[in-house]
Amino acid sequence: MQEVAIDSFKLYGYQEIVNLNPQKRGTAILCKESFKIGDVVKLADGRGIAMEVEGVLFVNVYAPSGSQNRQERAAFFEKGITPLLRRYQGKAVFGGDFNCVIDKNECWGRGICQSLAEVVNG
Repeated sequence: MQEVAIDSFKLYGYQEIVNLNPQKRGTAILCKESFKIGDVVKLADGRGIAMEVEGVLFVNVYAPSGSQNRQERAAFFEKGITPLLRRYQGKAVFGGDFNCVIDKNECWGRGICQSLAEVVNG
């Protein structure tokens, strides 16, 4: 989940890992209680969280939005998310609110982010 503003969801049957920044905006990942969670990494600004679940890396990001933040968004995908990826070599699920696209067919106007494309293709 992105744009999370609370530190706990208290959903029966689920484990929750929440990453809030001081302004109470952040990201979270929920998973069933029966799954084993390991190796949680959180970005200090609340914009990302990653954890290993049963041998699969789950990464959730909330990228900077708006055309005025194009450079900040590119830097986020180039360097900001590096701690979340940790050179993990197994299976991974990468999701979230990217606030950009990687192909002109995915949008009406601008928004193509080469830095995100490199993450996805890498």
